Amino acid sequence: MPEGLANITLSVDPNEKVWRFCETTKQSPGSRGFRRYELFSVLRDGKLAVYERDMGPASKFRGAKRLWQMLAFFEHTVDECRAYAQRDRYETYFDIKDRFSLESFNAA
Repeated sequence: MPEGLANITLSVDPNEKVWRFCETTKQSPGSRGFRRYELFSVLRDGKLAVYERDMGPASKFRGAKRLWQMLAFFEHTVDECRAYAQRDRYETYFDIKDRFSLESFNAA
């Protein structure tokens, strides 16, 4: 496979571990308007592959962050990532110390 091209997969299992998850708004194929997409990076044959799911018109997600992403490092499943996105999609601020149950936090 030429460098720079991503492997793709046509499906993911809800209990499958995820390397990276992203939810974003972008132009749909064929320029049919802006739509919301989920993108999961999962393992296929020892390589990362991307699964993309069209969630519908971007207008259904007014006020959502244009880009929401998390590095799951194969510690979270597809369903867990979706639950985090559902919880945080419209959140504009959160306390890092509280979110990650840290005793202290010093921003760099």
